[in-house]
Amino acid sequence: SFDGMQGQKELPDSQMQMTLLLLNDHLGKGVNTY
Repeated sequence: SFDGMQGQKELPDSQMQMTLLLLNDHLGKGVNTY
């Protein structure tokens, strides 16, 4: 259970960072537009 959690958290970590980066970029552009 614990091992699986760590293994699952390892992959989405970079994916989450990418999503956050994209979201930040999107939000930043939205703020810049206004």
